[in-house]
Parts: sequence; C-alpha cells; structure tokens
Amino acid sequence: MDPNQPIQTQPITPQQPQKTSASIISGRTLLLIIVLGVCAAFFLYLALNPNAGNKQITKVAPTMPIPTPFAQSVLSIMPASQSAAPTTVKTYDVVLDSNINTINAVQLELAYDPKVLANVSVKAGPFFPRPLELIKDVDSVNGRISYALGIQPQDKGVQGTGTVAIVSFNIIPAATASSTTISFLPKTVVTGAGVIQSVLKNAQSINIPVASLQGTTTPSPR
Repeated sequence: MDPNQPIQTQPITPQQPQKTSASIISGRTLLLIIVLGVCAAFFLYLALNPNAGNKQITKVAPTMPIPTPFAQSVLSIMPASQSAAPTTVKTYDVVLDSNINTINAVQLELAYDPKVLANVSVKAGPFFPRPLELIKDVDSVNGRISYALGIQPQDKGVQGTGTVAIVSFNIIPAATASSTTISFLPKTVVTGAGVIQSVLKNAQSINIPVASLQGTTTPSPR
C-alpha cells in the first residue's frame, strides 16, 4: 500500500432508534387512560343529572277554533187567540226561530189527546212567503198531526222567527181532564240550507188548561 495514497472511508449512516415493546405498551396505556377518563366523566355527568338523557321536547298543539253546532233552530207552540167559551175554536201557532240557520222545509209531527181535542186542523203560517205543502194528515183516532211544508223550488231559504203552522181545534165539552198537551214527536224535522241533518236544536211542547183557555199556558220541554 502506498503510504501517500489517501485512505477512503465510508460514511457511517446513523441508525434509527428502534421502538421497543415497552414504549409501544406505554403509548397504548396512555390512550386507554384517556378513554377511561372521558367515560368516567360522562357517567359522572349522568349521575349528577339523571334527567339529562331523558329530555323530551314538548310540542304545543295549535289551538283550534270550536265550530258552532249546525242545529240552532227552535220550535215552540204559542196561543194565537183565546176565548172564554169552551166549545169555540181555539188556535195555536207553531213558531220557528231559525237563529243562524236558513230554513228550506219543516216537518211537524205533533201528538194530542183525541179524548180532549176534536176537529183538529192544521194550515201553513206566514213563515214561508209561498209555502209548498208536502204532507198534511190529521189522525183523529190516534191523536197525531203530520204536516210538512217548505219553500217553492225557485225560492230562497228563510231565516228569522215566525209562525210556520197554525193548529186549530175544539175542546170536547165532556172532557174531564184538567189540562192537555200538544207535544212534538221525535220525527219532527227542520231542514236547513247546506246541512244534511236536521237543524232542530229544541222543540217545546205546550200544556193547555182545559177548564179555561184564558189561563196561563206553560211551555214544557220536549
């Protein structure tokens, strides 16, 4: 070897530090400790606030307007005229108050005592300007009046208060009852515009003193 020739040296590459199994375990342990700490904090929060996980959102239902009942019409029977003579013809009006309803037709089913009232008849009142009679039947044996009337096909319905029918009769002189009643039967119907069902809300019968029709008559509920 030539003593004057330079000696070639190879560069020494620094060796990378190798991860030991101890350092890997130490990192996992630290991560596990952090996860456990978060879980412990969460459960501690739930323990201190038991309702925290059960909160419910209360929905307020919107307030809906209460609809007005469609049946607002009222029927009643009122004395049209009075007389002291017990054998003269007595006349009573069947009065209809339609309230908010517009009336197209009315079917009256009335009951009376044929042992007290005789010569019973019924006719249209002025409630309908041009009344169209549909049914007109007086059963003098069973004491029943069936009378239906309404507007003409080309007319408009009527709203308001007025006499829809007029009932006339005689008091039987031999009648021993102190009073008698003309009452509405369940099949009484009032037909309103735009409503399929009956718009009759209430019907008041009437108690008639037989001894003297000059006395006070007191309506009684149906």
